Amino acid sequence: MWYVIWFHLFEHFTQIIQVYILGWERSQSLGIIGLLFPILIRSEILHYLFSLFNVIFFLPLARQNTYYYTATILAILHHNEHFGLLLQSIFKEYWFGGNKPMTFLEQFIPRIELHFIYNLIVLSPIIVCHIKCREKY
Repeated sequence: MWYVIWFHLFEHFTQIIQVYILGWERSQSLGIIGLLFPILIRSEILHYLFSLFNVIFFLPLARQNTYYYTATILAILHHNEHFGLLLQSIFKEYWFGGNKPMTFLEQFIPRIELHFIYNLIVLSPIIVCHIKCREKY
């Protein structure tokens, strides 16, 4: 699972590179997988299922230590964001006056940057946990 989380973060980092270094349009900055399979990246259901999978994966770990507990809470918050996006895409009722699915924070931070930040924040306590656990043993 850790490899999936790292790869997912790498995909968002790739999007940042595509926008800021390569100068691509945001709509074309889909990461590596998105270039090969654009429908996957544009699908809210895929993003929702990935965030749900993260929550399910973290729940049993949450009792182990504070870092996993923190990662679980952050994953749940990220999941709630994707649940809202999924509802908007299903019912075509867009929030905050947008013309596409949008979260509250997207009013202030563009989606590519926001999702990179979210994933980095969720991964941070996991990295700390792995470092601390290695020091312990």
